[in-house]
Amino acid sequence: MRLFFYGTLIDPEILQAVLRRRVDRSCRCRAVLAGYRRVFRRGAVYPVLVPADGARVEGVLVHRLSARDVARLSAYEGKDYRLAPISVNLGAGRSVSAQAFLPVEGCEPTSIEWRPAYWRRRYRRQYVLRVIRRRQPAAAALHRVRSPGISAGHAEQGREHPR
Repeated sequence: MRLFFYGTLIDPEILQAVLRRRVDRSCRCRAVLAGYRRVFRRGAVYPVLVPADGARVEGVLVHRLSARDVARLSAYEGKDYRLAPISVNLGAGRSVSAQAFLPVEGCEPTSIEWRPAYWRRRYRRQYVLRVIRRRQPAAAALHRVRSPGISAGHAEQGREHPR
């Protein structure tokens, strides 16, 4: 199965923690989804996609995912996201069919663009530790770090959390 990732799962370490295995580089490539914007989900530091004419979202296409992989990804995404068929552009005019986790109705977006570089700089470290703790409690014990927390209100406003 081919899945398009546009948020936290574009990070190889998070994807590895969720799948409990590495994804070979040959199974990953850049892709673009047309007709959507990537924005913060209200109250969260991760994104949702919202339809938007003329917009596009850069992400990662991962193929050769097993049924077990998809089950783990679905558990990670939770009840607020559903798999939906999409078509992504791989460049040079080549498009392929894939699936993406799209928000269900009632999953409230903000108007603030979710940018991967900002997320990596501001939230990635603590987010990775949270994912590791949830997926691998023994490994998390090795990373005992006091989390300053993530202020969704500041994420929604697109500014840094005050120290």
